[in-house]
Amino acid sequence: MTSRYRTSVVLGVLVAIVGLGSLTATRASADTSTYNRTAAVSWAMANAQDPQGSGGLCTWFVSQALWAGGMPETADWEPGTRSSVYVQDLVNYLTSSNDATLINITSDLTTNAVPQAEPGDIIVYSWDGTTLDHMAFVVGIASGQYPEVSEWGQFDFTTHPWYKVFNPSSPYVERGWTWSVIHNVWLQVKNPNMKAYLLHINGGYFASSF
Repeated sequence: MTSRYRTSVVLGVLVAIVGLGSLTATRASADTSTYNRTAAVSWAMANAQDPQGSGGLCTWFVSQALWAGGMPETADWEPGTRSSVYVQDLVNYLTSSNDATLINITSDLTTNAVPQAEPGDIIVYSWDGTTLDHMAFVVGIASGQYPEVSEWGQFDFTTHPWYKVFNPSSPYVERGWTWSVIHNVWLQVKNPNMKAYLLHINGGYFASSF
């Protein structure tokens, strides 16, 4: 992680779970054809087990992966902005000018398959089915069109107090999008009212090394 990003975390980028915030700024759509999905995935997997700071940092992790893939920072989406750390705000930002499309994949919880997903996309979770609570970065597609994700902010301090340490790190690099490594259970079993969405980046390419 670059020193600039580490500094931004220290300056207070500590929370990535939100209610229903919205962005009011308008902007031109970014050229997502230049989005290097391979570079974004490489960053996510290389940094998945980095120290995370305090609190949930899922959106901050996703933002950094997207920037590593070449999606441009803007005044509305750069370190320190709401859209860089709040789930709903990043969703609003990316969909407002068609940089990404939000697709309801709740029905896919029964099969685990998400045919529309590509590495470099994002899966967004609503644990109670009302607010958007968490996001994870798609780093691969396993057999059966099953997305695998990397993430930050996955700790449950209530039931896993041993993670209450300074700068906790993830015990894994990637997981299946419907599986909780922390709780060793299907997410849809632990959260029976949950909904899930694929935030599909419109455009992008894979490097030849992928």
